[in-house]
Amino acid sequence: MKKQNLIIISIVVITAIALAVSYQQGLLPAQGLAEKMGSSNQVNDDSAPSSPANDMEDWSQSGSQTADLSMTYESLQQLLSNVDANQRQALLNDEAAFAEFVKSVASQKSLLAAAKSNNLQQDPKAAFMMQRSAENTLMEIYLNRLINNKVPAGFPTDEQINEYYEKNKDNLVVEERVSVWQIFLPTPEGTTDSQISELESQSRQIADDIRAGRTDFTNAALSYSAHQPSKLNGGNMGILKVSELIPGIHEPLMALDEGEISDPVKSEMGFHILKRGQIIPSQAVTLAQVRGQISNLLTNQIRARLRNEIIQLAADTYPVNYDETVISEWRTNLTNDM
Repeated sequence: MKKQNLIIISIVVITAIALAVSYQQGLLPAQGLAEKMGSSNQVNDDSAPSSPANDMEDWSQSGSQTADLSMTYESLQQLLSNVDANQRQALLNDEAAFAEFVKSVASQKSLLAAAKSNNLQQDPKAAFMMQRSAENTLMEIYLNRLINNKVPAGFPTDEQINEYYEKNKDNLVVEERVSVWQIFLPTPEGTTDSQISELESQSRQIADDIRAGRTDFTNAALSYSAHQPSKLNGGNMGILKVSELIPGIHEPLMALDEGEISDPVKSEMGFHILKRGQIIPSQAVTLAQVRGQISNLLTNQIRARLRNEIIQLAADTYPVNYDETVISEWRTNLTNDM
């Protein structure tokens, strides 16, 4: 599954970049905005993604032209140069994954040739969607370059990670959990009072039979429970967070001794026969256990803040003029026209 995800992600990245290169219509001129962000934001032209134009023909060409369906070392090098370094290394380290990647790229080229031979690129809707996709990709590349240049080297530091942990360690806990078994008899909407009474009697008989040893919980769950996932496991619901137990279940369940069977518990959904397993107390999480997660969290936070700042600066530097008083009119007209 990881190998398939890696190939899919790489193909998506390559496709997006190919479209962006085909339609390089910058909505945000890099140099002017980068200067406003500071010299560290300057976009390095030498680091620009290499163009896959030799590998994937321009979408705007006529479908009557013959597409180049060859694939070379140089074309693969151009494609992989635009893939995330970690994904690229993972592909190159796995012979089977790399072979599948090459096959996927070849299939894409064939599909592209088929679309172009049918002149799909001349369809107005297709052309519009391709351009929008290219523009979105170009903006993302631009944003990521500015963000990467602004995030300090070595961020977050050990000191920043430790500081976050100390401030939030009271919340960094594994909650109290409990092992739960149940047999569930539902009372769907429309169930009459007499039917509810019958179900309650049946539930009491099932619980009594289990306590008396006439059956065991597993067989009773397989025979009577309407909760399919736990039924197939002999009633075992797994280990659940105590805080997430549904209303009406928490108190009677936690009042049981380990291994004890409850009387039928009525909820809005029906009757539950419960068995409690081990209670696992809440546990504090050590810094070593969450260091990686904290690092990712802090990185995501600073990247999100920088992203918002760049977008706002772009809006201030290159404002798009429109009359706000006609927005409602536009909406009405579009609703009627589309």
